[in-house]
Amino acid sequence: MALLGEATMALLTRVGSEAIVPSGLAELVVHILGESGALDDPVVRSLLFEKLTPEEGQHLCELLMVATYAPATTLSGVEFDNDRVNADLLRRYFNVAADGGDAFAEPTQNATADHQLRAHQVNAYRKLRRLITDPTASALVHMPFGAGKLRTVATAVLDLYRGEADGRLIVWLSIGEALCDEVFDELHAVWQQLGSRNVTAFRVYGRHPTPDLDKIDNGIVVADVEKLFDNEAGLISLGQRTRALVLGDAELLSNPRAAGVVDSMSREGEFSVIGISASPASVIKARPTLQALAGKFSGACVSIEADDPVALLRAAGDADPIIVEVMKIASAGPDPLTATGVDLSTEEMNEISRDVERNHALLEVVLTEARASATPIVFYATTAEHARLFAGLLRLRGMRAAAITGEMSPQQRSLALQKFVARSDKVLCLHDCFVSGAEISEVSTAILARPTTSSALINEMVGRLASGRGHPENPLRIVVAGDPLPDYLVLAQGLGTWDALNI
Repeated sequence: MALLGEATMALLTRVGSEAIVPSGLAELVVHILGESGALDDPVVRSLLFEKLTPEEGQHLCELLMVATYAPATTLSGVEFDNDRVNADLLRRYFNVAADGGDAFAEPTQNATADHQLRAHQVNAYRKLRRLITDPTASALVHMPFGAGKLRTVATAVLDLYRGEADGRLIVWLSIGEALCDEVFDELHAVWQQLGSRNVTAFRVYGRHPTPDLDKIDNGIVVADVEKLFDNEAGLISLGQRTRALVLGDAELLSNPRAAGVVDSMSREGEFSVIGISASPASVIKARPTLQALAGKFSGACVSIEADDPVALLRAAGDADPIIVEVMKIASAGPDPLTATGVDLSTEEMNEISRDVERNHALLEVVLTEARASATPIVFYATTAEHARLFAGLLRLRGMRAAAITGEMSPQQRSLALQKFVARSDKVLCLHDCFVSGAEISEVSTAILARPTTSSALINEMVGRLASGRGHPENPLRIVVAGDPLPDYLVLAQGLGTWDALNI
């Protein structure tokens, strides 16, 4: 009766006095406490143990792996309240399922993040996030390839954006469809993890139509500078609603078209500008970019806080070492080459790709490198047509080769890469897309025949291949076709070096 309490017993005398018998009271106790709860109650357990036959008591003792010759004495001393194993065995004996409650929940539990940053990324994210809390503040993220700059910046700006009111924008400027696709996919993935609401992401690059900039009033915009530079009125309007502007290649600030986009957006808008650069300081100083970077980001440089950032990344397995060789290539084209836009235009690239002298020399270089290597090599072609041409020419010369280009859908590219690896083909001809060292881990050499003035593009081509290979003992050889584009040659020669930018 003590188990039920005076109030319950008084109620029973009024509504069901015939139930006030031992069997009825026992059933009511189980109803009130629940089967599992009844076994958790030490008084109920003691009463149950008293009702066991000697044989039943011995069986329970055997299950609990304790002495069996005096079950009543032994069971009274077994710990059930603070011993989960004993409690589970007792329930098993009485065929009782455990309650769904948290009586035995672990006092601590790891909360695993799907969206994880490495230690140096966390430090950079925190510093960048603090800086851009001020809408007038700007910052430059300056780290070597393989450091995860894209993920770091995406996390910081989207963490900022999720606290912004509707009607505000994040704008990310880059050049070329391949880089823009990389950014778009990363922002989409990070927002799925961090987002506070549904937003629209706009592709303003490549073959996608350019929307009316006056009507984009909420969401994330990934844009190619070449699609925006001649729309001053639209850019002024866009800037009024922008909270943060990211320059995927901060060195674009030295280009009149890119600088013009930023200036137009800033005319009537107030927003943070975040630049990203993978160029060592020596390269930045050798190009006409230092003044523009210092003017925009002085005193706000976010970098890896280590004496030797490259050594840190290599020790962590984030990026393998590389060896860079710039090779002079015969050409019938102009010397020097010049880019009329932010980078070489489609027409300029097509002209370079159809240079017979250059192609003949390049073909011999690729064949020589492929024959000298026991593992696959990658050839970054000048255009998509160039990639397909070289894949065909290499097969004609008895070399297993395949072409993967940005003109293919992501699914087609993935399938083509799987086939390349499965067939153990020798030369992978790429254009306007990237392959990581994790996807083709045995790659030994990459030949760059895609001249560019973009630090972001050349570092992405090389950095992706050097990341995830898992062969630090075998540096990745980068053979650069030395097309006479001055900016390109400076970028190429600096690929294997690193020094911090103190601005």
